[in-house]
Formats: sequence, structure tokens, C-alpha cells
Amino acid sequence: MIIYAGLIIVFAGLTSGKSLEKLQFIANTQHKSFSFLLFSDVHLDLMYNNTADKSGFCRNESIKSSHTASYGRIGCDTPLSLLQNALSAMKQKTMHSSKLNFIIVAGDMSSHHLTVDRRTQVLKSIMRTSKEVQSTFPDIPYFPSIGNNDLAVDHVMPGENSTWYSEILNIWQDAILCKHCNMKYQTTTLHELRKTFLYGGYYSVSIADGTMILLILNSLYWTRSMWKPNDYFTKRAHAQMGWLEEQFKLARRRKKKVVISSHTSLGMDIYAFKSTWMKNFTERYVDLVVNKFSDVIAGQVFAHFHRDSFRLLSDKKKDPSYHNSSYILLMPSMSPSYRNNPAFRIVHLDPDLQAITDYEQYYINITRTEMNNPVWQLDYKFSSRYPPSGNDDQVINGKRIKNLSANLINLSDDSFFNGYISSRQVRYQPHDSYSRSTYYCAITCIRRKEFNVCRKKYSDNDKNTRSNKYKANL
Repeated sequence: MIIYAGLIIVFAGLTSGKSLEKLQFIANTQHKSFSFLLFSDVHLDLMYNNTADKSGFCRNESIKSSHTASYGRIGCDTPLSLLQNALSAMKQKTMHSSKLNFIIVAGDMSSHHLTVDRRTQVLKSIMRTSKEVQSTFPDIPYFPSIGNNDLAVDHVMPGENSTWYSEILNIWQDAILCKHCNMKYQTTTLHELRKTFLYGGYYSVSIADGTMILLILNSLYWTRSMWKPNDYFTKRAHAQMGWLEEQFKLARRRKKKVVISSHTSLGMDIYAFKSTWMKNFTERYVDLVVNKFSDVIAGQVFAHFHRDSFRLLSDKKKDPSYHNSSYILLMPSMSPSYRNNPAFRIVHLDPDLQAITDYEQYYINITRTEMNNPVWQLDYKFSSRYPPSGNDDQVINGKRIKNLSANLINLSDDSFFNGYISSRQVRYQPHDSYSRSTYYCAITCIRRKEFNVCRKKYSDNDKNTRSNKYKANL
């Protein structure tokens, strides 16, 4: 007798390999799993010119490049052809994957360097990105978040009389609600969506056939670069944090786990060597996701830096064993503007465990698309690149990321670190000067003081010094 996830199979005399393979196939079909697509920082540039040089951000026709780049160029944002090709690849790659349940785009759909009629241009990019996603995946809900480049005024949050959130929601609400989708559950109601989105650009939806919850946050309210010390702004910043705590309480009562997504992560910006979030919001957020509700958090997905990395959230003083901890997956960008290849992920969820179990990251070698048809290929699979060891769980969680980060600093075995470096810029030749201690400490230390202490402690592990070249306006 073999028992597979509630399926009992009684057999006798099955000794051949084919018979065992058949049993395994039957078992796999009985175990329900879901996947979701994840990509970010599209920075769709509808003014992209495939013959223009990157010195003019691929827009100035009078500054010609030596070669045509139909699908994008390093140093420039995403042309429509690249977005369409990426979505086509996503559809092809998910055909034989576990059931595709939803799509997350973690902010920044609009291009950089929009100086003329910015408001109109940003809305055009957001609208076109949404249109392309929905036309490729018409029956799959699509959950976007607001990035710092998705604002009517660059790096300025909507004010008291602004209609910006209303205009964006008019573009996104049909995809979020997905009423025409053939689903047995409702992602959310229009009333609930409008209540929080029109107030502060954040919302909650049901995922994984209603077994889990996805919280889309507007973390821009908590960032140093956006902070405005006026009543209108601070009221929304604090209200969102209070709403987040209530969502955690609700999830616990319903015995459901939560996935969190937003654009700008808390922690260290290693280009500027500054904390991204305001200190008070960092402390409150960590208290919620680590000390009070770590049992509720299945995972967190952020973006913004255009680089593949992680964040480990823990309270070392209260919990030196990391029993209560959480983690963040940092998503590299679709845009190749900051010397990286475009990427997307297929992320896997187990609704029984209510956990993220694995993901595959795909990429396109953007320099080769100038001569050949674009080919999206596997960069890595998380479980293969960072296999569990020792007492690791088989799902992605804080303990797994803690052990992963420890391996990055291990000088006796460079395999983890070499893999991490190769994918940090998604297999584009590493241009950023790097230090092993900086990357390790950025993963494990979210506060500036502890980050600096960590770097000093592990400075002998460095191979190189950091680069400030891309301190720029991400």
C-alpha cells in the first residue's frame, strides 16, 4: 500500500520502473499546487527607437547606434516588443507548469526620464502594460502595485485633491476583480478595492482558489525618498500600517497565510548606503512580520533595485535562534536600463502547506537579440541553485534564507556565492564592483547601524570594493 496526499493505492507484484513511474504520476496529479507569474520594473518606453544610441536613452533619432536593437538595449528601458515577447514566453513556459493562478507586477510600469507631458506618458505606459498582460492572459487575475516611477509627478506622492489613484484604478480594476475569469472564488469586491486603493493605493485579494491572501502594499509611504511631513501624507502612512496589522489578525482568525508584495523594500540601499524606509516604519513593520505574525506570513515579494537578491527579517535580540523570522524575495527587472538582462519568474505555491515552495527564473540575453530571435532560457531554479541542507525545510522560509546567506559568506565553498553573483544581474557580465560582505550584510541586516557593524566584521571576506556608479534614480 502507498499513501499519497490522501490517495491510497493498493498493489501487488509491481516491480517494473514503468509501474512505479505510473504510480508517481498518479500521486502528482492528486496533489494540488499553484503557480503565479512575477515580474517587475517593466519601465515600458513607448518612445523607444531601435536604432538610437543609449547615450540618448534610445529615443534621440539623431544619435544613431552602430547596430539595431529591436528587443531592447542595455542602458535603455523596455520597448513594447520586449514586453510582448516576454509575455509570450511566460505563456509558453507556464503551459506545462502547475496551475497558473494569478500574476504579480511589483511596480514601475512607466519609463524613466519622462520630462514632457509626464502625467499622460505615465498613464499610457501603465495602460499599455495592463492591456498587454490582459490580452495574453485574459482569464488570469493581475495584481499590480504602484512604483516610484508610476506617479504623475516624479517621486511625489498624490496630494489632497489628486485624482491619480482613481485614474490608475480605472485601468487596473477589471484585471484585479477578474469577473469574467472562470474562477470558483472572488478575488475581492469593488467596494473593498476602492475603499483602500483610492485612499492610499493598497489592497487585499484572495489567491490560490481562496486558500491564501495577497496583500498589495504601497510602501512608498514609508520610504525616505518620498517622505512628506504633512498631515495628509503621514495619516495615510500610519493608516496603511494599521490596516496591515488588521489584515494579519483577520488572516490568523481565518487560518490563512499571507503573501505580501510591494515595490520598494525595507532594508539597505547598497548603492547609496542608506536605509530605504523611515526608521519608525521599519521597526513597526519588522515587529509585525517577525515578532507578532511570522506564523501568518508565507512570503514577501519586492523589487525596485533591478537586482536579484533576498532580505532576511529577524529580531536577533529577542530571537537569536531565528525561530520567528520572515524573508523577502527581491525581483530583478524587465528593463535592462541598469546593466542587467530582463527576467521573469514562475513561483510555486502549495495551498496545503500555505507556502512558497520554489521558483524558476527565466531571462533573455539582451545583447544577443540584436542578431538572433530572442530566446528565453532558464537562469536558475531556486531549489537547485540553493538546495536545502541540514535542518532546512522544503519550503522557502526565513530559516532557508538564513542558511542561504550564511553560505554566501562561506570562503571554503564559493558555489553559493558564484551562483548568486551570476544571477544578481541576471547573467549579464557583473559590472557592479562587489564585496561579499556588502551583499551578505544587506541580506541579513535591515538597519543601517547593524549593517555597518556587519560589514566591518566581514570585511576580510571582500573580493572587491563597491561601485557607486548606479546610485542613480531607480
